[in-house]
Amino acid sequence: MYRATKKAGVKIALLFVFFMPSALYSDVLLEADGPGSTYELIVSKYYGYEVPDDCGHAGRHISEIWDSELNKYVFVFSIHRDLDDDCITGDPNKQRNEIKTYGPSGPSMYATYGETHIYTWMFKLDSGFQPSTAFTHIHQIKPSGGTDDDMPIITLTPRKATTNKLQLLYCPGGSDQSQTEVAKANLSLFQGVWVEVYERYLSTDTGTYEIVIRRVSDGAILLSWSNSNIDMWRTGADFNRPKYGIYRSLTNITSLRDEDVRFADFYLSEALILNPRGLTAIAGNGTVSLTWDNNFEMDLDGYNVYRSTTPGSGYSKLNTSLLGTQTHYTDNSVTNGIPYYYIVTAVDTSSNESEDSNIVSATPSSSSPNTYFYDFAGITQSDTNYNTYACDVDIFPFAGVSANRNTMVEANDTQYVNISANDTAEWAPINPGSGDQTLLWVEMKINESSSNISKIDLTFNGNTGGSSATTHRIYVMKAGTDWTLSASWVQVGSDQSIEPNADTTMTRSITSNIGDYIDGTGKIVWAVYEMTSYQISHINYLEMVVTGKTCQDVQDANYGLLSDLNGDCYVDFRDVDKIAYYWLHTDCAVLNDCEGADFAPTDGTVNFVDFSDFAVDWMRCNHPQDSNCTPNW
Repeated sequence: MYRATKKAGVKIALLFVFFMPSALYSDVLLEADGPGSTYELIVSKYYGYEVPDDCGHAGRHISEIWDSELNKYVFVFSIHRDLDDDCITGDPNKQRNEIKTYGPSGPSMYATYGETHIYTWMFKLDSGFQPSTAFTHIHQIKPSGGTDDDMPIITLTPRKATTNKLQLLYCPGGSDQSQTEVAKANLSLFQGVWVEVYERYLSTDTGTYEIVIRRVSDGAILLSWSNSNIDMWRTGADFNRPKYGIYRSLTNITSLRDEDVRFADFYLSEALILNPRGLTAIAGNGTVSLTWDNNFEMDLDGYNVYRSTTPGSGYSKLNTSLLGTQTHYTDNSVTNGIPYYYIVTAVDTSSNESEDSNIVSATPSSSSPNTYFYDFAGITQSDTNYNTYACDVDIFPFAGVSANRNTMVEANDTQYVNISANDTAEWAPINPGSGDQTLLWVEMKINESSSNISKIDLTFNGNTGGSSATTHRIYVMKAGTDWTLSASWVQVGSDQSIEPNADTTMTRSITSNIGDYIDGTGKIVWAVYEMTSYQISHINYLEMVVTGKTCQDVQDANYGLLSDLNGDCYVDFRDVDKIAYYWLHTDCAVLNDCEGADFAPTDGTVNFVDFSDFAVDWMRCNHPQDSNCTPNW
């Protein structure tokens, strides 16, 4: 526990660190594990704490609670406007409740000259959070040692202004001890929601720094900034280190209140590139579909996918060339019934490959749905199966007037690359002008029969220009109809509000009348409509996911073959087993017609009459994922 002087506090906090095991870790994750022993947990992960507990307000100011949104325990950093002080400096005009790494913590916990560090962490400001016109820091990257270590290099701070904002501040050091705002975002975007922060920096005089902050609920990018030639080192410094918590000035105390700021999952890595996260696998019939979260790095070049039949060893790379920045992969070289294990790695433009992602497994099966991904990866303007256009429209749907679509600009080859992956390389194609709206017209070709599809997911990721949120809608056009007619366009799902400059995902699903929207060549046309006038749509990526029907879908829709007694969409000897099991039973009336073996008209007995009815479908099948079967739905 810290005392009122900095010297005493450091000694006591570090006492725990000196008695930690001597092993040092290149990656360290500090995550909450439940109430009690919070300070002890913090120290066990090589952090120290600076808290106001002993400055006249007893009680621990960092605690752990269950968070229902993240579905896990998180840290709560509490500060009390009229009760807490800065125990470290004793300054009555400041308050501090922070954790930070220290030099003796081990080389993995601080960045020396020439080292690259990655930090990821989450935080949530209260919906009523109140900053002041002075500083209210929640994160810093600060030098330690030398004569120039008072001012942090990087600071993240909420600030009261005409429009409250979250600021990213930079101090060049030396004779210039001022902080410059290099990026900002509307503070309201961060209030009442969980966000995840990614930072990577190189500690040199000509270093690099990048930060990306995403909203956890939908992946919307709320703030991002990078600099590839920035002074990230102070003369005479020993190291750089991160700080998290609440450090605020009381000079504008009337603007402040008691605050509880939630933090979670402080991750520190010495890697050059972060390993991919959120890998999932979906087994299909002869396929396994993989998806994962897009990496944060701005110099991301792509991904590699590895597979094994043994968990934890024996992995072989599946892709012959780097996948690019797409975040999905379908493995079609699998055998049903065999479990497979997968990992994914990320690669940057300097050919640095990350550590492995989480391991996932999947066992393909004839009863599993196939999943097909469609995007604009590898598409060019000359590809007539896949096209996307930006339209300036007077009104949409077009009310039967073709002139309501004023312009129609196709993406060029570079823009097709940009909208094929979630990499923030946006296409902002057209300014609709005063009084008009923007329509994104998307054409894709589906390679599966519409009768074999149970669901189509249409996804737009992007944001809006301007200064306020706008309403977006997704429509699909009926195949073979006049595009100018309003009745030709069907809205899919509900409206969605999208914030300016905050990439947001909008997904809507078609689950009925799917054949109405796919023409004879497999083409489907859908659109994203931004309803607010004079706003530019920024497109990050477009994607369509098609889920195939399964045998169970056929059975549930009452399209199964009558002789398919075991419900596997095949009439074969496995169904004869059902007949044999109930052969000459006379009590089918109380046995659910002997599981269908007592064919209609039912007489309560399974006999040659039923076998004759059964034989009509012998060796027929209607499995929707078997090209050799004849559809019967």
